Amino acid sequence: PAAMRGLLLNYSEKVIGLEQEKSKLEHQLEEEAPRVAFAKQVEVAPDAISVAQAAKIIGTGQRRLFAFLRQIGWITRHNEPYQAKIEAGYLDVKLGSWEHPDHGLKQSVTALVTGKGLAKLQKLWSERDQEHAA
Repeated sequence: PAAMRGLLLNYSEKVIGLEQEKSKLEHQLEEEAPRVAFAKQVEVAPDAISVAQAAKIIGTGQRRLFAFLRQIGWITRHNEPYQAKIEAGYLDVKLGSWEHPDHGLKQSVTALVTGKGLAKLQKLWSERDQEHAA
């Protein structure tokens, strides 16, 4: 009986330890769920997306996101990405041209957000929201 009691006690301690570990892992999983959901959104995104699409993913509007990008120094006042952000892999550009009725052929530069940039932007945007909430 004493040996059985010792084995049962040892087994009970192991079960309690496993239950505590399970609870800790479930809590960690709950904390990581938003990041995992966002990462899945980034995974399905093509190589680079428009700022409008990035704004939808982040949960804001295009104009608000452009203003934020200018504020944090990612784009110029003409909404063109800075070279440093392109080289860092956060932004990309799409060059285009269009025919103006009076001024002829015009060039356009469109800012695009890469997957890496979207992840960084999401982090900066959530930090901004936390600062505004405090």
